[in-house]
Amino acid sequence: MTSKLFLSGILTVAVVALIALFYSTSQPAVGSGYIGWPVHLQTATTTTVGPDTNVTLFADAADCKSRVVSTRGSAIVVSFGDTAGYGSTTMALTDGHLQAASTTVAYESGTYGCGRMTALGYSSTTITTSSF
Repeated sequence: MTSKLFLSGILTVAVVALIALFYSTSQPAVGSGYIGWPVHLQTATTTTVGPDTNVTLFADAADCKSRVVSTRGSAIVVSFGDTAGYGSTTMALTDGHLQAASTTVAYESGTYGCGRMTALGYSSTTITTSSF
């Protein structure tokens, strides 16, 4: 009877140790950040966009968690995951996704991906971009 209790105790301690080890090991985020977990700023830039030229805001990346775009004086349109160069060559103000003037939007990679992101402004304006 004591040998069964001893083996049960050892097995219980081993299971608890494995669970503790699993939860103490950091898990890499793939595709998007875990809710509530910190991320680290990779890049931050200020860019001018306007109606005449499509601007690449973010290049195609292997890994990103979130991309943040802040507009100031003018609305912009953005294009996501552009691997064929569509946004960089043919995007017009009637195409893409509208981001209103004087807004900040976090484009989470689980939804929008980590592909190239381009923008075109309704008028010349300065925007701030950050990648996490």
